[in-house]
Amino acid sequence: GDGLQAAKAGILEIGDLYVVNKADRDGADQVRRDLRSMLQLGERPEGSWRPPIVKTVASRAEGVDEVVEALEKHRAWMEEHGVLTERRRARAAHEVETIAVTTLRRRIGDLRGDRRLGALAERFLKPRGL
Repeated sequence: GDGLQAAKAGILEIGDLYVVNKADRDGADQVRRDLRSMLQLGERPEGSWRPPIVKTVASRAEGVDEVVEALEKHRAWMEEHGVLTERRRARAAHEVETIAVTTLRRRIGDLRGDRRLGALAERFLKPRGL
């Protein structure tokens, strides 16, 4: 049930690596199989990254090396395919946009409830002569 909810929420579309912790417990293998099945249902372009599923037992530090290895492989793949550079560029653009919007809001203040907002709305609604 939880796995189906995760798939519905789109969680499986964004992960680069999946870790099934408490792999020593009953049901861990089934969770891994369910994840693999759900990931195979998703459409991914040819040559795209295929997220691995790694089992761990964090309380005993089991599987940590496998997680690190999977992360290193993913980073290498991202560098090779230009994905890392593009993600960094997108993150920087988002940060610049956030700073610009925050600065603009600070400069103009909160117009909600301000008479200036109503005046601007009226100007917008007036027909424009061509």
